[in-house]
Amino acid sequence: MNLGPRARVLPLLLIAACAGGRSGPDASDRVDVRPTARALGGLVGKQPVTTLGDARAAGILPARRIARTGRKVSSGAPRTVYFSPPTSIRVWRRALDGSTASCSGRVDVIPFEDYVKGVLPHEWIPSWQEASLQAGAIAIRSYAASWVAAGGKYTCADLDDTTASQVYKDDRNARASAAVDATSGVYVVRAGELVVAEYSAENGNPTADGVDEPLCDGQTVNGHGRGTCQWGTQRWAQAGKTADWIVLHYYPGAELVGQVPPLAASLTADVHEATMVSGDTMAVSLTYRNDGTLAWQPGEVSIGTTDPRDRDSAFASPDWASGSRPATVAAAVDPATTGTFAWTMTAPEVTSATVFTERFALVAADGTWFGPADDAVTWTITVTPRPGGPAAGGCDGCGAGGDGAGAIACAILGASALRRRRRSRRRAAR
Repeated sequence: MNLGPRARVLPLLLIAACAGGRSGPDASDRVDVRPTARALGGLVGKQPVTTLGDARAAGILPARRIARTGRKVSSGAPRTVYFSPPTSIRVWRRALDGSTASCSGRVDVIPFEDYVKGVLPHEWIPSWQEASLQAGAIAIRSYAASWVAAGGKYTCADLDDTTASQVYKDDRNARASAAVDATSGVYVVRAGELVVAEYSAENGNPTADGVDEPLCDGQTVNGHGRGTCQWGTQRWAQAGKTADWIVLHYYPGAELVGQVPPLAASLTADVHEATMVSGDTMAVSLTYRNDGTLAWQPGEVSIGTTDPRDRDSAFASPDWASGSRPATVAAAVDPATTGTFAWTMTAPEVTSATVFTERFALVAADGTWFGPADDAVTWTITVTPRPGGPAAGGCDGCGAGGDGAGAIACAILGASALRRRRRSRRRAAR
């Protein structure tokens, strides 16, 4: 598992430069770190696996907590968590402008997951094993989120872009970004509280938190030695360990929780026919599991047409709310339960066998689309002409002959079909 002396020299120097800052504030930090942040940093340095709940118990953070729903990554089981995933983070760009205080320096507001993508390739080595990078992404995300939730480390910023916090740069790396995407929304928590997920280059055996680390035995400690060992993640990944195992190895008693969005769903059943005859009606349905935190109410969550979204369907029936909204739920669907959307489809008039592709997805009343991808429900339906209806290439199916009577009959039937389609569209629009 040892990468060997020659392979380790340059990477180790790189990570040592990136990881040492979390052992304590530097001179400029002492000017700008918030008192609350200083107290939190002191607590983290004194006990292993510190959470924001520990900070509340110590009187460092307010006692008020908001309970939310998360899901344990390994089982999907519901969990109560006491934080909201941040959507953005304020980053003091002191490495760029050389400022000594966040309020006088450049502060960028960066989308949170993009921020993680800007940190990972500069705190981990992008060529490392996939599991190592994913473990790093989870630690980086959790560390940053804990400081956002605590109100920020600095007077005007949540973190800075140096080793005093986490090294952030504007460039991205494809392998690192893929690792961030693969772990999107996953955090380290204990008892529902965010873990302040520290890490450093080499943590020794055991680590400063008392974690048994046999693959790092004999390595010189480089950094504060707490939390995740960056080089350790690579060694464990090379030994075949998964990202979730690696992360939880360094934070005893913790678990990985994925934050659950208010609206989320997975498809569980699909009922439709692949062939129809013009003018015929078929009953169809889609059943989804409510994987979000909000109950679906009738009229508030519906099936909508896609490809493109909200297109008028050729199969719209009178029971549709509109030409692009075939159905809503019949009754409330609570989280972790399933709901069925049922409607009818009327085959359009065709003059020869015609193949139609219909796609549907879930949409909320405010226009938010959610659940599986727009093409997850893709129905290929072949419609054939109805007996006695218009035939391809002329009016032979209308009894047309050498005189004009057949043509007149065909025109009457065609006009009748057109009127039916127009009435159907008007009813659907209502």
